[in-house]
Amino acid sequence: MASNSRTWSDIDKAAMDFFAQKRAENPLPVSDRALARALGVSAPRVADLFNYRHGVPTLQEFVSLCVVFSAKPSETISLAIENAQKRESSQTAVDVSQLTDEQKTAIVLKKLRQGDQALAALHDPDKEILMNGGEISDE
Repeated sequence: MASNSRTWSDIDKAAMDFFAQKRAENPLPVSDRALARALGVSAPRVADLFNYRHGVPTLQEFVSLCVVFSAKPSETISLAIENAQKRESSQTAVDVSQLTDEQKTAIVLKKLRQGDQALAALHDPDKEILMNGGEISDE
């Protein structure tokens, strides 16, 4: 087993977004356990895949997901590449002052789920004090 998982690329995320959409469109709910049995992996692994955590999808997992959702692997990967390129080109700077608190919270939670904790430290008003070994009172 690899000691370090590979970082999720935009293509990896776009592929899992495709499967998440197929899963949501399914007339019957598809549980993590049911998918795990179909893929031959654990239910936590299925949850990790749909939340972009830990290792990226293996080729076997990708092909199995295609089979489960009746998608052609070649078309699915082409679509994932296309969607990743669209996502990359559409990412522009956001004026944070124009966002609602709910939108800001959603952005932070998404980043935290992806393992990015730099954002939280960036805007901490006590950052300098803590970096220099100081303590903050709870008063």
